[in-house]
Amino acid sequence: MTSQTKMAEQPKMKVLEAVYTQSTFYQVPDHWDVKDVFIKWGVVFYKGEKIDDLKECQGNDDYKMPTNIVDCGDEMDYVFEDE
Repeated sequence: MTSQTKMAEQPKMKVLEAVYTQSTFYQVPDHWDVKDVFIKWGVVFYKGEKIDDLKECQGNDDYKMPTNIVDCGDEMDYVFEDE
């Protein structure tokens, strides 16, 4: 292989996924056991009872840094293919 051939070859590529997670914090009574809490679509249930009027706030919603970076190898290359 000549040096010209090496320069013309494209390096093998892989895909990295940056995972961004948005958190929601809920202020709940101190005696609550987390195993008794169920949350779906922002609605909080404690021991099966819907709980209203909890204070909540958003955290990590600026997407400045991902919470995880995943090496997908080359199995996700199709997302970059031309249509």
